[in-house]
Amino acid sequence: MEVNSSHPLDYHANQTQLEGIVNASSPNIGPFAISCFLGTTVATLLTNCGVLSLFLVDKSLRTPFNVYIMTLLSANIIYAGIDGPLKILTFPYPTWRLGAEVCTLRIYSGYIIAAMAIHFHLLITLNRAWALFWPLSYRNYHSTTVAWWLCGGTVFYLHVLLLPGIILDAVYYRVPADKDCWLDSSRQFAWATFTSWWVFVAPKLFIPICYPFLWRKEMQRRARTAATQRFAEMTMAQTPCTSADVATAPLAQRGSSRGFIVLTLFTISIIVCWMPSLLYFQLLNFIPMDRLQTFAKVAGVLYALQGLLDPVFVCLSLRKVYRYVLRLDRMCINKEAQPMTTTK
Repeated sequence: MEVNSSHPLDYHANQTQLEGIVNASSPNIGPFAISCFLGTTVATLLTNCGVLSLFLVDKSLRTPFNVYIMTLLSANIIYAGIDGPLKILTFPYPTWRLGAEVCTLRIYSGYIIAAMAIHFHLLITLNRAWALFWPLSYRNYHSTTVAWWLCGGTVFYLHVLLLPGIILDAVYYRVPADKDCWLDSSRQFAWATFTSWWVFVAPKLFIPICYPFLWRKEMQRRARTAATQRFAEMTMAQTPCTSADVATAPLAQRGSSRGFIVLTLFTISIIVCWMPSLLYFQLLNFIPMDRLQTFAKVAGVLYALQGLLDPVFVCLSLRKVYRYVLRLDRMCINKEAQPMTTTK
């Protein structure tokens, strides 16, 4: 597929250019690249659907904080279900062959659905900031209903910002469908530049920048919790109390600790998967493109892995989800071993 000529300031449109560089491999490695995209798409769909199904089956997992994780997994599923197959179908061809309507669907997914995933990551960061800096307000006002409203408001907000440009491009500015499929940002320069930086670049930078401040606040919270626990143990040694009284303090803080582990792993994935693509476009200002081909391909592959890492990190950070996965794994192992034992 052709590499588009988006304006340098439109970083999100240039992500299509980065994917084009990754796809523009020699014919000898074309089948390998297709198999990699196919494997990544299938793995992303299976892992996100599998983890999301656990939240849907077990009501106890549908906590206010986990609402943001559920919406993030849903965005990953929609994006991988639309963008992945279209990439695989168009990979071998130098031009777009699926028509204008499918092209509009791909642009919608590449802009709005991708923006949803980014902003659900941002909501998780803001949620942890609310819980750490204003804990009383968080306990009093944050609920499952509030979380759903915040997620729904984010989806509406992104449609308000991005949908007008997509519609104008489809009606007036669309590149001929027989050439390629991408949004011509040069025809809507002001809109494209603003939305690219505000919607796509700013959250990717904001999340890692905020993390050190949140980490410091979390360490202070844990120090206060440890001091409170020591005081409670000293008090318990002097006065009789029930076991429920002793367990109340650590239980109240456990959910916050788990949420911070989720934030930590997600921040690492953002730095590893999304930052190289942003760095690539900065390096283009100083280094010729032909000298960055290898870096561009690595950045494109890492960018595609983000949706796959999200459910993996959810399993690693949420203990109950991890136990569900271990239980399913043991069931599969037992089923495979059962015919062997019966034959003996």
